[in-house]
Amino acid sequence: MPEPRRLLDVAIVGLLGMMLVDGLPDYLPGIPTASRWLDPVVDVTGLEQTSWKLFAPDPDHINTWVEAVVTWEDGSTSTWTTPSWRHRTLLQKLMHARWHKAADNLRLDSWRRLRPQLAEYAARQAVPPTPGLAPVHVEIFRHWWLVPPPGRREAARRRFGRLPPLREDFPGTKSIHDKDLRPRARGVQPGGVREEPAP
Repeated sequence: MPEPRRLLDVAIVGLLGMMLVDGLPDYLPGIPTASRWLDPVVDVTGLEQTSWKLFAPDPDHINTWVEAVVTWEDGSTSTWTTPSWRHRTLLQKLMHARWHKAADNLRLDSWRRLRPQLAEYAARQAVPPTPGLAPVHVEIFRHWWLVPPPGRREAARRRFGRLPPLREDFPGTKSIHDKDLRPRARGVQPGGVREEPAP
């Protein structure tokens, strides 16, 4: 029977091997095939290396944040937002790096399937102006600012007064999802659209 130390050594080598394969570029022979087998494992274990596009070959040039406006049963509103990287401590950045990455991805249309759950999460996290109020509607917005190339940054600095601008001053805004949280009659979708019975 293998010694416990030997098993630990094998486990460490295996984990390091998975991290290495997951971090290699997809254009290397065999990496896409290996990644398909390893992706579920590295996702569950938290070893996934995520995308390196932030650095190369096409650096990320957009700053974004997501905001949810929660409407309460008395008509008042509250907002919930994805966390601000600027206001995080170093420890918070280290501990919550994956949450920041997920928050950055929430703006993407490829993540649209998660927006209903995001709306419900925002409604749970938002603080009502009066205790005891129930949320009835959530609208989600994405805000963005395209980082200008070096030759245009001085003009952007004059426009915003600083670089990067405060995220509340980002010029791009778009509503990407809204969800009615009120109980509805059977067969009626949010917004009053009745579902037709299946043939």
